[in-house]
Amino acid sequence: MKEYLTFDSVGGGSLNVSEAGKYLLQLEDIIALDGLIGGGGDIFSIWSKTPSSSPGSTCCYYNFQVSGSTKAAQDAFLKAIEAKPGGRSTHVLLPSGTSITSWSFANEGIY
Repeated sequence: MKEYLTFDSVGGGSLNVSEAGKYLLQLEDIIALDGLIGGGGDIFSIWSKTPSSSPGSTCCYYNFQVSGSTKAAQDAFLKAIEAKPGGRSTHVLLPSGTSITSWSFANEGIY
């Protein structure tokens, strides 16, 4: 059974997906959570890979633009990743005053 990480976006940011909604990432393929990036330090990244059953290894990353505390958002993602709830998904619970405004995806190619 595939496990997923779900998160909510309030929309309004400047990255590719700026619509409000509930989104998901496949949890088992996450390999790293990257530090603060972006001009204002309001963006962080989650790195992922293709499943091991796929030919070749492809790395990609998701950028998340945040209003409020980017560090608090990173911590919330880490807690959700580490939770291992035993179900199909785990949800990112952001602290009050922090929200995801947009996100994007980029494929880095085969390694």
